[in-house]
Amino acid sequence: MILTLNRDAPRLDCQEGILEAGTIQYYTMEQPDNDDQPMHSCVPKGAYSLVPHTVVNGPLAGLQTWALFNATLGVFPEPAIDYDEAYPMRVACLIHPANQAWQLEGCIAPGKARGLIDIGKGLLPSVLSSKDAFDEIVTLLGSMTTGHSLVIQ
Repeated sequence: MILTLNRDAPRLDCQEGILEAGTIQYYTMEQPDNDDQPMHSCVPKGAYSLVPHTVVNGPLAGLQTWALFNATLGVFPEPAIDYDEAYPMRVACLIHPANQAWQLEGCIAPGKARGLIDIGKGLLPSVLSSKDAFDEIVTLLGSMTTGHSLVIQ
């Protein structure tokens, strides 16, 4: 399946968008565009293979998801040996549940709605029901299956 992410106008605090998976749409949340900090920035626009990936560390340890892969753009599922150092390398850019941009490190969080959430940092743009949206995407793609791609526009 080919997923498409159409981004909204950039914001200083986050990057929002709409992810199309077949006939279903999800809202997305990413870090804002901070190219000088690759793991604290939205993923570059382009076409990516989605590679099955199991998170090994942190609060998402054990989560089975997909990592984005496009060697030309310097985005790899794991650290790469043969890599053009003219571009900053990004590793393990994943699709996973989260609500706000500060919870992401170069990843994409899907949600079923948009809203504002205050968890001690003031009202921040958020995606809602992210775990539900992620679970639906897993069902659509099939857990840990290959042959899927993502186009970010």
